[in-house]
Amino acid sequence: MSDIPLKTRVYTLLLVLITVAAGAILWRAGYQTFPTNDTSLRELLIVAGILLVMIVVAEVLDVSFPQAGQTFTVSVSAAFCFAAGLTLGPVLGGMVAALAHIIDGGIARRQAIKTTVNAAGIGLSTLASAALYFALDDPAQWQIGNPRNLLTVFLSGTLFALINAGSLAVIVAPVVGFTPIEMWRANFGGLHVELLTLVTLGSVIPVLVSENPLSMIVLIVPMLFGPQAIRR
Repeated sequence: MSDIPLKTRVYTLLLVLITVAAGAILWRAGYQTFPTNDTSLRELLIVAGILLVMIVVAEVLDVSFPQAGQTFTVSVSAAFCFAAGLTLGPVLGGMVAALAHIIDGGIARRQAIKTTVNAAGIGLSTLASAALYFALDDPAQWQIGNPRNLLTVFLSGTLFALINAGSLAVIVAPVVGFTPIEMWRANFGGLHVELLTLVTLGSVIPVLVSENPLSMIVLIVPMLFGPQAIRR
């Protein structure tokens, strides 16, 4: 910890406090989607568990997408986190996303501050983007049900990407000697690919879950393991 700049440690603390405060505010505002009967609660926990495993596996496998002769580090797990927010609601989705990154940090044996930054940053991104979606969507339709909801998914995905990249840029910049803007620009190249991934999975996964939670496996198996096979 002694080699980590004071600014980074202060920004990390602020990020954690903001994330916790956002979760508490959204909870109090009634954004949580916990059902009232046992069957629905069981189904919700199954979906949350599947999404948790999806995010962890995507992080461990470090799935990325090739683009224009090079490979951008576009995390599929970020798209799964975004989908978790749209599927489970901001609060539970944010909790699943943060917990998955804590588990991944333990598996990879990362420094505690790195795991904290990853968990809090992705948690805040999930909370804010899902809250924006549910504030603007047409609740009578699914994410792909009409143009309004599709546009709302795009706006929410944009917010997710900006918060995720922005929070990391602010915290990591003092470590590498860049300004936050320089750090953000250095990672701007694959943003359009990330947005496409966020919007696609954010739209499709909630619809699959509504039909059958296990149907997500049909989507995630080739997505997670296909790139690994291609690399070999």
